[in-house]
Amino acid sequence: AYVMLTEAPWLGYLRAGRFTPEFGLRLDDHTALTRRTFDLDDALPDARVTGVEMGVNPNRPYARVAWLKGKARGVTPKAYDIFDVDPGHALSANVGYREVNFSVGASWLARRRALAQGGDADSYALTASFNPWYYSKHLPLTWQAEADFGDYRRESGRKTRRAAFYQELDWLAGNGVNLLVAQDWADPDREVRDDESWRLSGGVQVTPLPGITAA
Repeated sequence: AYVMLTEAPWLGYLRAGRFTPEFGLRLDDHTALTRRTFDLDDALPDARVTGVEMGVNPNRPYARVAWLKGKARGVTPKAYDIFDVDPGHALSANVGYREVNFSVGASWLARRRALAQGGDADSYALTASFNPWYYSKHLPLTWQAEADFGDYRRESGRKTRRAAFYQELDWLAGNGVNLLVAQDWADPDREVRDDESWRLSGGVQVTPLPGITAA
């Protein structure tokens, strides 16, 4: 729930309300380990925040900054009260460059909150994509990837690190039919041995009519 001003110079915008922080790739699969490991799983209400965000998209480059407030880690905010937040705040920034054949980007999210609410955390993401279809009609493929890393506080207050990686290959098998395969990897605590997780998944996206997609 937010209000948004668009059509500003440089395709700029300003929004305020409750939303999910901009970080990394905008994936359809919100259970991706890059999202879940860094407390950004859209399926969990406590990932949503209340804040103000502004950005510009002058064609190929883009940039966004935001100031955010949220609930303690694992605590669900009231469904119809966007001002149900706890003390503490977060800052985020995203920059990148997009061409038809490739893109690169970087994200930063800094949370500042009491240990009882989840503690301070700094998260970083690097993203990239490559589109060989641009060079050959016989290669209707698109690859995208995201690498995340950062630190957070355990319940004891000790500072530790975490990391995650995602990559996806999309093949346009026919008009309106996409086949994709994705790989996830995450290490939620770099100091704990054998706690990594790994996932391989595939999917089909069918678009029988423009604007209508089944996956």
